[in-house]
Amino acid sequence: MSFNSCGTPVMHIPSAEIQAFLEASFNAAVPVGCTPADKDILVNAIYSAKQNNLDYLDILNSLHGTNGHVAAQWKDYYLAHVHEIDRLVSERITPVTTPVRGAKKPRFSSPSPTPSTLSLGSSDSEELPEFFTPTSTPSKVSQPRSPGNGVPFRQGELNKMAGYIATLDDWESRNRVSRWNGLSATTTPFRSPGAWEAHYRKRKDIIDNLVEQLLESHQIPTNAPSESAWGPPQQYPGDHYLEGSSYETGSTSSSETLSDAPSSDSD
Repeated sequence: MSFNSCGTPVMHIPSAEIQAFLEASFNAAVPVGCTPADKDILVNAIYSAKQNNLDYLDILNSLHGTNGHVAAQWKDYYLAHVHEIDRLVSERITPVTTPVRGAKKPRFSSPSPTPSTLSLGSSDSEELPEFFTPTSTPSKVSQPRSPGNGVPFRQGELNKMAGYIATLDDWESRNRVSRWNGLSATTTPFRSPGAWEAHYRKRKDIIDNLVEQLLESHQIPTNAPSESAWGPPQQYPGDHYLEGSSYETGSTSSSETLSDAPSSDSD
């Protein structure tokens, strides 16, 4: 301590201490939170207290003078923002992590519904028809037999055929099937022209021989008039069924398929 010229004692305060005092007085007038670093400083202090099991009061007192604020200011700020500060501290202790998206599990498609339960979509009651493979083929439907089917030819019908042919001068030039129309329509309508032609082709030699005999003797039988006047069927003496003459009236066997083409250029 020194005295001035008047004898008055003068206290000399170091300049550094004076500057620190002045700064503390100035900062005390500025509340905590006015600078961006204040909140981070307080959060770090509370986080350290939790991690090290320290008392909050002790850690707040340790902040005295930090960033120019006294301990009382730090305490007041913490009490005013306790929920926000504690939330930030908790986020540091347990970081909020975005859940990692797990790998997708493989999707297995369910089996397609059976045909009997497959719905059309418009109505649950509407179902698609069930498809199936028939276990057995349908039996062949038998066709009704015509009245003359299976009736064998008789010996007398060979004579009728020979007499009928002998009355026709253009026999060879006629169509093979249609040339029998006259005989089939009047004498034996239950036999078709195709049946007559098939039987004629089978026994052609015998019938042609009978025709030659009739023409040579000029004795055309009375029961063998012209085509237009052919009379009703007659029973010849000793008439009997011919062996192997099971021709049907409406069809012939595959080995004796007839052609409707004429035997010569003219019909």
